[in-house]
Amino acid sequence: MRKKWTEKEIDFLIENVKKITLNEIAEKLEKKISVVKSKLYKLGICTIKWSKDEDDLLRENFPLKPTRLLIELFKNRTRSSLLNRATFLGLKRNNEARFVYKKYKYNVNHNFFDDFSLENCYWAGFISADGCVKPINSLLSIKLSSKDVEHLEVFKKTINSNAPIFIRDNNSFGTEHKSATIDIYSKNIINKLKINFLITNKKTFTAVPPTIKNSNQKIAFIIGLLDGDGSIYKINNNLRITFLGTLKMLEWIKETLKTTLFVDVNQKIHQKGKIYSFAISNKPVLSLIEWVKKNEIYYLNRKIGKYV
Repeated sequence: MRKKWTEKEIDFLIENVKKITLNEIAEKLEKKISVVKSKLYKLGICTIKWSKDEDDLLRENFPLKPTRLLIELFKNRTRSSLLNRATFLGLKRNNEARFVYKKYKYNVNHNFFDDFSLENCYWAGFISADGCVKPINSLLSIKLSSKDVEHLEVFKKTINSNAPIFIRDNNSFGTEHKSATIDIYSKNIINKLKINFLITNKKTFTAVPPTIKNSNQKIAFIIGLLDGDGSIYKINNNLRITFLGTLKMLEWIKETLKTTLFVDVNQKIHQKGKIYSFAISNKPVLSLIEWVKKNEIYYLNRKIGKYV
C-alpha cells in the first residue's frame, strides 16, 4: 500500500522544488520520482520552466547523444521531460551521427599509420598477424590471451587511446581460457592500414607484403609478424624462429632478411593446408636479435624479448 504524504514532506517538496532537482527530492524523501511528480501535479505546482540556454543545449545534443547521456547533461530534468521538450521543439534523432558518435566516443590518434615509422611498422606487422579489421564498421580489433594484456596496454598508449580493454572468458575446443580484447574505431586507421600495409579484412589466406620501402621499417614489420603469428625457441642450444603466413608474405620475409641483415636464408617454405611456414636458425636469428637491440621498437617479452 502506498504510504501517505506527511505535512512535513509536502512542506519540504514545496520549499525545495525550485532549488534542487526532482531526483534529489525523491532521494531525500525516499520516494519514486514518478510519485513526486504526481504530487506536484495534484498540488498544482509547476516545475522549473525551460530556459533558452537549456533549449539551445538540447538542440545541440539531442540529435547526436543517447538519452542516458542527455539525462547526465540535464540534472534537473527527467527522461520524459527531455523527450517531451524535444518533441515540442521539433527535434529529430540523427541516427547516422549517433552511430559515428558511438564508434568514436573513445580517443585515438587517427593519423598514427599515415606515415611510415619503426613504431607503426611494428604494430602494422602485429596487426597483420593477430588483428582483425572490419572496414564496414571502421573497426580494428585485437584479441590476445589475457596473459598478453600488457601488450594491448602498450598499443593503447602508443595510439593515444582511452578505449577499454575487455577481459572475457572463452572456450576453445573444450578448454577454458581468458582473452583480452581492444576495439579501435577509426575510418582513417583502417584506410591507412590498407593503403600503406595492404592489410584487409580477409587477410588470413590472402595477406601480401606491405608497401614499405625503408629497410629498417621492413624489419620492424617482420618483428611485429613474429610477435603475432611466429615463434622463437631453442633446439639443442640453437635459437630457432618459425614464421607462419601466406606464400607471398614468407617469400618477402626471406628476401628482406637476406638484403637487410645480409644473412643466408636458404630454408624451404613448407605448406600445410592453406598456411605456409619456414624457419630460420643460428646466424639469421642472432642478427635479428642484434637489430632489435640497436633499434628502439617495442616487442613481446615472451617471444623475442626473452633473448634481447
